Amino acid sequence: MLYLIGVGLDDKEITEKGLEAIENSEKVYAEFYTNTETVDLERVEEETGQEIEKLPRDKVEREDKIIESAEKQDTAFLVSGDPLTATTHYDIKHRAEDSGLEVEVVHAPQFLHPSRRQASTSTSSAGQLHFLKTQHHSQ
Repeated sequence: MLYLIGVGLDDKEITEKGLEAIENSEKVYAEFYTNTETVDLERVEEETGQEIEKLPRDKVEREDKIIESAEKQDTAFLVSGDPLTATTHYDIKHRAEDSGLEVEVVHAPQFLHPSRRQASTSTSSAGQLHFLKTQHHSQ
């Protein structure tokens, strides 16, 4: 079992569900290269009774330490913000599922202002339109 847990953007934003997933895990990792570390991991360790190992980028992306651990034992992977905002974490989720692992995503509290959502949608649409135009011209 792999738990992808968002710890929020500020201390004490991790949800009760996230804390329970950490408590139920045999191994707990965290990474903060995709976002800044704004969480007091020592407090989370004290609350859950678990030791949290911080991983550098190469251990997460090149060595597949998260998936390898989850293949052997229940593993929690803590990330700043929401767990699926970084493509790295989204990729880990899909590769774990493709390898047959059960994955549970524990989202963090978040707020997306409607104007930001519209800007994000517009950018995505423009990017897709550019991609489609490029594909059409290359045929």
